[in-house]
Amino acid sequence: MILEEEFVVKCVKQVPVDALLPDTHRLANQPSINLMELAAEKFIGMSEETFPGRNDRIRDTCHKAGFRPNLHLFADSHASMIALVAAGQGVAVMPREAEALPHPKVVFMPLHHPIYYARSTAVWRKETPAQSLDKFREIIFESNRIF
Repeated sequence: MILEEEFVVKCVKQVPVDALLPDTHRLANQPSINLMELAAEKFIGMSEETFPGRNDRIRDTCHKAGFRPNLHLFADSHASMIALVAAGQGVAVMPREAEALPHPKVVFMPLHHPIYYARSTAVWRKETPAQSLDKFREIIFESNRIF
């Protein structure tokens, strides 16, 4: 079954994905990078138990840049991923909004290739109209307006 046959799928928010580098990395002072410049690096992924499917998105981002990432460590939270990058254990990719987390010794590096987005999506059954659902959708789409 194709999801869109039974459900309405709407993007609520999209955030650019950045590379995370230790602040001592050779590329840390660049305004932006091509992700391919990190192809030889060790990458930090996310625990499949905590974030199922996240490593597929990491692989997809790197694939769009032209390489397969060497995922060698797996973090169980965004904070632990940032800490591993700060400790020089590898590089990572993460939505830019995670920059709001404390990240000493880590640089969130914009990518000029590929430009890739993490998307938050709302999904609801097509045949389930309800006043509460309408109000919920109104709140979500007003507070997360995509520009």
